[in-house]
Amino acid sequence: MEILSNKKVRSYGHIRHDEISKLIRSIRSHGEPFNVTNMLLSYTSSVTARAAFGGMLKEQDTLISFMKIGVAFAGGFELADLYPSLKFLQILSWNKHQLLKMRRKLDSILDVMLNEHKHKLAREKRDNGELVSENIVDVPLQKQQSEDLDVPITDDDIKATIFDMFMAGTETSSTTFDWAMTELMRNP
Repeated sequence: MEILSNKKVRSYGHIRHDEISKLIRSIRSHGEPFNVTNMLLSYTSSVTARAAFGGMLKEQDTLISFMKIGVAFAGGFELADLYPSLKFLQILSWNKHQLLKMRRKLDSILDVMLNEHKHKLAREKRDNGELVSENIVDVPLQKQQSEDLDVPITDDDIKATIFDMFMAGTETSSTTFDWAMTELMRNP
């Protein structure tokens, strides 16, 4: 409720407006054919990053490439999927090794971002406990610091949620825009 309430989503309206203005300017500046899919992916990742992280990330292109790799692996097929009880197939699974390698790199990026937000939270706390500026990462961090939770929230929980939100906000939205553009071209 605190992350995606109507009020919270409306508060990100200026981000969507700003990024769509940049997208339109970029489209207008192209004098030759261009890849609409890449532009829409860039737009949705920028909106999602600014809402989730409070700004653009230095490693945003890396996150996008990890997202693409993860989607490709999730849609892929492994022999181990057919025979999950055969443990030796799980060990030989190429996708699993690649995903673990990617996760280590992803963790290093998200650890830096999480630590920056923890330091920011410590600096920006008001006397009444509310933050001056709050983004999607700050909400679970505040909950993590509160002592009224039955089940504690770990940094890994927060990193997984944030990457899932980044992936869902970027991939699904850009794919929807892509299909909408396709239909507009087919039926002007």
